[in-house]
Amino acid sequence: MDSLTPSMANAAAWTEPRNQLDGLALIDHLYNQMDGMYPNLWRANFKGESAIANWRASWLEAFVEEGITPLMAATGIKVCRREHDMPPSLPKFLKACRGGESAPDAEALYYRAATEMGKRRAHLPQSWPSPALYWAAVAMGGDILTSEYRHVAGRWKAALDANRSNMAPIPDVAPDRALPAPKMDSETAKRRMAELGGAVKGFNHGEGRLKLDCWKAIADETERGVYPKAASFCQTMAAEVLFKHGYKLGPEMLKHLPAKYRDEETNPMEAA
Repeated sequence: MDSLTPSMANAAAWTEPRNQLDGLALIDHLYNQMDGMYPNLWRANFKGESAIANWRASWLEAFVEEGITPLMAATGIKVCRREHDMPPSLPKFLKACRGGESAPDAEALYYRAATEMGKRRAHLPQSWPSPALYWAAVAMGGDILTSEYRHVAGRWKAALDANRSNMAPIPDVAPDRALPAPKMDSETAKRRMAELGGAVKGFNHGEGRLKLDCWKAIADETERGVYPKAASFCQTMAAEVLFKHGYKLGPEMLKHLPAKYRDEETNPMEAA
């Protein structure tokens, strides 16, 4: 059997009979839940079986188009209990599925994603609110770490919308593979520590700066083949910065090193 598209799979999740619901489909179970939450008020909206069928078709269509999963609908039910004394309209229920009035706005989600992605680049523990937010951040590439929200607001909202139903597992990050520090005299060591502790000069983006550990993380993910292809410009920048600071580049990162550096006979670390 051919694999289902995301929209087909989402529709099937709502319409297939469930053994744990005594053969009832989730869309029909949702109707019953609403009827239980709003006794008389909910059922009064439907004058007959045709009205229920119309409700079922229109809500199912919206769930598929908006990427509403059963897990998101469970959130919607909780929000309705908390915020709505009357049965919600379809637009209100869709909003409830995304957290209701208390849900973070796009800008807040952007900076939360930037924070978590920064931890990821540095191989630190992360706390993503949902896989969907992670995949939206991945779609932004390196810009999630370097750009102010006002400069990428349109792209970010599009990335959020495109990944609302993307619940694929968040991949683990391998341990840092940085090379051991080379031997050097005390003066050189002091200078190198100052360089490592400071920002990488010449690669500023807005008000933020990427430090060397971020460039090393990009290099590590590039060698493992998991760095987003849409952010290849960050790989070029990382290759140049790490090369200048004496780090030996792997074969995949060497592909991103500008030609003017590849033409040099030796890597600075190898010549040390």
